[in-house]
Amino acid sequence: MKRICTILAVTITLATATSAHAAFVVNFAQVGADVVATGSGTIDTTGLPQNGTWGSPPGTFPLGGEVNLGGGDWHVGLWRYMVAPSSAGFGAYGATDATSWSGDPFAFAADVGYLMVPLGYTSGAALTDQDIFANTTLAAMHLTNNSSTVWNFGSGANADSLTVNVGAVAVPEPATWALMLVGFGAIGAASRRNRNVRVAYA
Repeated sequence: MKRICTILAVTITLATATSAHAAFVVNFAQVGADVVATGSGTIDTTGLPQNGTWGSPPGTFPLGGEVNLGGGDWHVGLWRYMVAPSSAGFGAYGATDATSWSGDPFAFAADVGYLMVPLGYTSGAALTDQDIFANTTLAAMHLTNNSSTVWNFGSGANADSLTVNVGAVAVPEPATWALMLVGFGAIGAASRRNRNVRVAYA
């Protein structure tokens, strides 16, 4: 039994460590009468070309893959980096401004290839933020419910990503599933071996 617990602990630790590279994750969820968007993670800005500063109100434009979180009334003082533009969005046409917000300013616009972090941001530093959209629903905000969209940027050792989940719990990555399956297989083998042990009585 001790061996099984050890295998399980190692498997969970490795799975957690493997999934930790997912850079920045934004989750949109229906919380009572409101929609709450929370963001957390890190951004690797190494090698991304800077393109001045930017300002935008906290909110979202799902069709363009645009999300602006945290910060003040306007996101003034954000470093703007260029990434490869993408046509992938997480909903239909329509923009919604946040009712309230808190935390670090962060913005991403997939359609035009803008990635924005706080002025003076250190690459790889932790960011956390939240927008609240009062008295509305995921559908009213034109968000595609139960969806997960991933954008990748950077390259090589500096490759990074942004994930936007709408109304759904994040799905483990393939590498995480592989580690967990290996771990569960080892547990099954260990328990089968223990079951085959015969005790001899004198």
